[in-house]
Amino acid sequence: MDTSLTTHLTRLLLHAARNRRVLPYTRFHSIFPHTIPLAARHAALASVLEHLSDCQQADYGVLLARDNGLPGPEFFQRFRKHRLDEYTAVVGDPRYHNATMKQQRLIVDTERARVYAHVATHFPVPATQPQKGVFHDVQPIEIEPASCDRNQGGARASGRFRVSGDGSECQP
Repeated sequence: MDTSLTTHLTRLLLHAARNRRVLPYTRFHSIFPHTIPLAARHAALASVLEHLSDCQQADYGVLLARDNGLPGPEFFQRFRKHRLDEYTAVVGDPRYHNATMKQQRLIVDTERARVYAHVATHFPVPATQPQKGVFHDVQPIEIEPASCDRNQGGARASGRFRVSGDGSECQP
């Protein structure tokens, strides 16, 4: 498998984890040329998942999502294999019970939280890459309250504040 594809897939999964997002399967498949068979794609995914973390710590495969927001059956097979006690506590004995959609969501939410915590400790955002929502070199500005003449501009009551005709808010 081309190392650039596995590197790209690794970056996509880390980006999704750092931003508490998921990676849709359509996006996953779009990074591979159409000539690469499905089995080879899943082998590349397994290699990347093993590189990021062993399934005992966190399973980054939980970040892949179908249209319903849940990962595919391969995630639940890995979860059942590596975390049988947790799986049984939620679903019951897998020999007799299949997980309902609600139980699957509970398992997925738990594992995604584990992945988000893992990425924060093992793959922190590089110092050169600003975090989303963090502004650098922003100077605070002072905003003076708008003067509001209640007798002019057709002031009207709006909840706790009065709004003048020009849209500025006035204290009641």
